[in-house]
Amino acid sequence: MPAGSLDRRPVGAAPDPSDAGFVDINVAVLGFEKEIADSALFARGLVYGNPLIDQIRARGGVDPDRVVDALAQALRREFGPEPGRMPLQAIIFSATRR
Repeated sequence: MPAGSLDRRPVGAAPDPSDAGFVDINVAVLGFEKEIADSALFARGLVYGNPLIDQIRARGGVDPDRVVDALAQALRREFGPEPGRMPLQAIIFSATRR
């Protein structure tokens, strides 16, 4: 490796897209809020609508509906009573390939 060509990015940092032939690289961070109309229904979807339910069932010892109830309470505490407002963020990358 020639002197002075050491990669100076931190360990775990993503590679530089320009090394892969990309130019005009832009990053936009968009913040917005979404309404939580019903915390109990949202909590139910979070628990039963993804692989979390498999982990809860495999672990055993707790009724998944108790997890739903606890999560609904936490959502109300964190984002306010219905309709709660949850801040979200989207990071958008765009580039042109040479």
